[in-house]
Amino acid sequence: MPRIKKPLTVKELNALPDGRHAVGGVRGLTVEKKAGKITGYRLRYFKGGTERATTYLGTYTLSEVRKKAADDLALYESGTSPQEERAKAKAERAAKEREAEKRAKNARMTFLYCAKEYISLYAQTISRSTNKARLVALNKHLAPTIGAKPIDTITVQDIAAALSSIWTLKPNAAQKAYTLAHQVFNYAIAKKLTTLQSNPADLKGPLGVLLKPLARPPKQHYPSLPFELIQAFIRDLLETPSASAHALFFAILTGSRNSEVRLAEWKEFDLDKGIWTIPEEHQKTKDKGFERNRTKVLSAQAVDFLKHLPKIGPLVFIKRQDMGMNTPLTDMAMTEVIEALHEKKKARDGLGWIDPNSINRKTGEPRRITVHGFRASFRTWVEAQEWPNYSKAQEAAEAILLHEKKDNLNGAYRRYDHEADQREVAQAWADYCLKGIDLSDYSPWRRCEYDKTKARA
Repeated sequence: MPRIKKPLTVKELNALPDGRHAVGGVRGLTVEKKAGKITGYRLRYFKGGTERATTYLGTYTLSEVRKKAADDLALYESGTSPQEERAKAKAERAAKEREAEKRAKNARMTFLYCAKEYISLYAQTISRSTNKARLVALNKHLAPTIGAKPIDTITVQDIAAALSSIWTLKPNAAQKAYTLAHQVFNYAIAKKLTTLQSNPADLKGPLGVLLKPLARPPKQHYPSLPFELIQAFIRDLLETPSASAHALFFAILTGSRNSEVRLAEWKEFDLDKGIWTIPEEHQKTKDKGFERNRTKVLSAQAVDFLKHLPKIGPLVFIKRQDMGMNTPLTDMAMTEVIEALHEKKKARDGLGWIDPNSINRKTGEPRRITVHGFRASFRTWVEAQEWPNYSKAQEAAEAILLHEKKDNLNGAYRRYDHEADQREVAQAWADYCLKGIDLSDYSPWRRCEYDKTKARA
């Protein structure tokens, strides 16, 4: 074991010749000089008379070097080494950095962040109205309560708190918010954006226990116009020549959904055969493992109406000509027509266009009719009529509404398409809707408010 030399001063160190020299003060501490300058210090550790290790200490001040050398020597004497301790400290720092990064990531990985990523990723696979409904559910009902919380920290109780206030008062909105939350958590788990292993937004689990005691009122159907008043409504509608009114008229005549009419393109129609083939993406119901019927037959009046509409672009009904030929009506366009007609009628009779059998739970007043409700008007009318073959007429009505069930089981055997029956029912409905009404009396309607001289090539 080397002898501990008398500690040299800085002046004495500077006076030493080039080479390696003992510094003194700490056993094994040496200084290296070259060209009259100190190039560094080293600690040489001896055990059993043999040099076991050496540590480069750098070029700190002499007092700092002696302290560092003493600390390193103590580590050697304890059975470890400075290198091992430095490696351990480095690993600990790296672990702390990873943990800090994870905490920062978790802080960024909020429910709102995951929800926006999910909605954006799947926006192209759903209709615009459904995508809009998701955003409303997120921004209005979920984001204010759980949006800013890291998704890892959200509990079943948090979700229950977000939904409980609307669970009974706004059951439709609550259902949409719940569905979105359920989908977002499933997405986050699948994409490993969370450490959660089970979905907390699941009514089959603890969430159901918390929400089930909250009594929900029965679901209300869309308000519909009693079919006995359909002709009076159409007379009012004919006094409103606009693209939105024309779309509503066509929807009533064909028993179609809002999106099917708004997004209809000329290429979908075979007017010679009186056939309308609706693309899947324009419909509410998507195919799930089986091919659904998407063909509707058209009455003579529906065909004649389409033939009198100018073709100024791919869409049958456009928002406004100055907004471009490819701009469809908004999902509220036909509803706004009904609202306007309702207010005019209400000013006349104090009622407006209402469904007397549908009551607003908040106000106790009858609810205003809706676009979708005309499908119920049609279906109720079919049930109320006497048909040569009543059961076939009912099945034809379901086919006109595109309600018929075809799945892998039934679709394999039920191949009768009811086209002849559909034509009979569709034509009878159109005749009933326009009974006593001559469209030629409504020249503004025939012109459909389009200026053909401005039609674009």
